[in-house]
Amino acid sequence: MPGPVGGGFVAHLRDRIGALVHLDQRHGGLVAAPVALRAYREARDRLRAGGVRRGHGRDACSALAELGEVAGWSLSDAAAPRLAERVNREALGYARLAGDRGVELFLRQNTAMLAEWTGRPRESADLVGAVLETRLSPRLEALFRLRLAHASAQLGLDGQARRQLARARGLYEDGVRDDDPPWSWWINEAQLNWFEGAVHLRLGRAASVEAFERAAEAVSEPRMDRNCRLWALYAHAVNRSWGDVDRLARDLLPAGGIRSGLARARLDAALGALDRGRAPGTVRELVSALRARAQ
Repeated sequence: MPGPVGGGFVAHLRDRIGALVHLDQRHGGLVAAPVALRAYREARDRLRAGGVRRGHGRDACSALAELGEVAGWSLSDAAAPRLAERVNREALGYARLAGDRGVELFLRQNTAMLAEWTGRPRESADLVGAVLETRLSPRLEALFRLRLAHASAQLGLDGQARRQLARARGLYEDGVRDDDPPWSWWINEAQLNWFEGAVHLRLGRAASVEAFERAAEAVSEPRMDRNCRLWALYAHAVNRSWGDVDRLARDLLPAGGIRSGLARARLDAALGALDRGRAPGTVRELVSALRARAQ
């Protein structure tokens, strides 16, 4: 039977987390999720089997919670929401044991996100509302207000969605604080623009396209740039802007395979919009070719 874990175990988990984040950012959830899930389960089972040395409990639980967050996100991107939610729940328990509020908030954000993506905006709004009743830095409050704006748009609450977007923008411009959690780098101009695009799209506004394209311009990481442009392509398809769909599809074709279940779903949705709008055959063929290359 293995003995209790200590500082070496924690250091190993921190190294794995960095490597898995890099793998996900470079290749996407369909590649990263199986690796991240296996790493999380192995670490969880090792901790359960051997226990923790005195003085290392909080650090071990915190690292395991963060590893679970990475696994949960990769599973979300791989379009495996039920398994992602299960891992998130487990990881949230470890974050609470560790007293790591930063990781706990990240996991709550991910849980609200999954509720939105799986057609449960009221649940997301309730989750976010509970968090907003607690003390948050401006940057973290901005993130949760963006989530609330998106859930409100799904619920058809136009005024509420627009007010939350405006509040989030103001809070974001307050900048970061020294005590913001390390993952708060994720809350950036690209994310703000993406949320604006998603909200406008839900509310049926053509302004969504401009916001998605601004989001793509604001990121330097190739995979996220491509994902934002896929959302822009979908928005153009919904708006029946065939020339812009053609332009974006041609730009995206050289990028090759897409290892994100969510991105592939967005292409499927774009193809559906093209069919409903009776787009020119050449445009549909281009997007079909892009979807075929996503395999």
